[in-house]
Amino acid sequence: MSFHTTYRPQSLEKIIGHEAAVTRLQGMIASGKTPTAMAFFGPSGSGKTTLARAFAANINGVKGSSELRDYIEHNATANKTMEDVKSWVQSSKFKPSKKKRIICIDEAQGLISNPQAAGAFLKPLEEPPADTIWIICSMEPAKFQSTETGRAILKRCNQFVLEEHTAKELYKQGLRIAKAEEMKYVMDDDNALIKEVAKQVTDMRSMANLMESLQQYYEGLEKKPKYLSAEHVAALLKSTESSDEELAYKIVLAIYQKQFKQVMRCLLDVQDGFHFVTKMQWMNSAVLNNAVLEGQRHRKGWTNKWGQQLIKDAAKLKINLGTLAAVNATIVEARAQAATFQMSPEEMLSAKLYRLIKETS
Repeated sequence: MSFHTTYRPQSLEKIIGHEAAVTRLQGMIASGKTPTAMAFFGPSGSGKTTLARAFAANINGVKGSSELRDYIEHNATANKTMEDVKSWVQSSKFKPSKKKRIICIDEAQGLISNPQAAGAFLKPLEEPPADTIWIICSMEPAKFQSTETGRAILKRCNQFVLEEHTAKELYKQGLRIAKAEEMKYVMDDDNALIKEVAKQVTDMRSMANLMESLQQYYEGLEKKPKYLSAEHVAALLKSTESSDEELAYKIVLAIYQKQFKQVMRCLLDVQDGFHFVTKMQWMNSAVLNNAVLEGQRHRKGWTNKWGQQLIKDAAKLKINLGTLAAVNATIVEARAQAATFQMSPEEMLSAKLYRLIKETS
């Protein structure tokens, strides 16, 4: 199994981060007063379904997902017809083998695109069998606010908003994996390498995948050093980069060139806004750090080929520190405000970058 699957938390006690949400869920279980429906909102990779599975394990007193016979998960993006909803409702009527049957509807915003099916879901959501709990998960709560039926669904749910994991939390997961896998070559006196790797990702899945890649890379080295270095990690990042990096490069370069039309074209191609904003911030930070250090090497200066190209392009354009700092502040602010789910990251970036370009032109 992949590292992500192997080291996915199996109980609420093992969850890293989301302290308030975990405490609320533990309180529900301890009091015996569990709601019939809950909604978990948060950016992609924030751990919504992981939290749902952990809650199911705790409330039924089982050790983990291998014993989750009373947990069912559906994806509403691919399954959102009236027949699908009827199937969900039918499964909610079966008596659980333990205390509660948990039915999780992931990507629940997909249901809103079918008003008839969404409407048919209202009564079962509000009045399920006594031993059934519904959990809906979504990274787009704004879609529920856009329709009367969507708002009705929200009113029937206890709501939890999960934030993106911090670098400190991602580091904890990386260290957990490193210890379990005996990856001593990434654990020096202060585990600096794991801390830096944690800054390159935005979610637990990506952290686990990168730790797995580090293990594969180390095992493939003919001459194995005592510890992997920043250069090793930089080489690894180059081998794992995706097309998102190129798109992030293009949009940040367009910001430097004050080409708002190009910025908008790039934003139209963004698939996962929350992760993309982080990639943008990472690339601009690489340019900013390079400018501050005047090109000197630094262990916090890792970047991939697109980041390196952006550094070269920024130098040709003679982008000053003030502009780089302003771009960084704008991206950080957009990322923070988008996490409140009042507006999508792409819409937030569009508004803020237009203002930035106009003010600096």
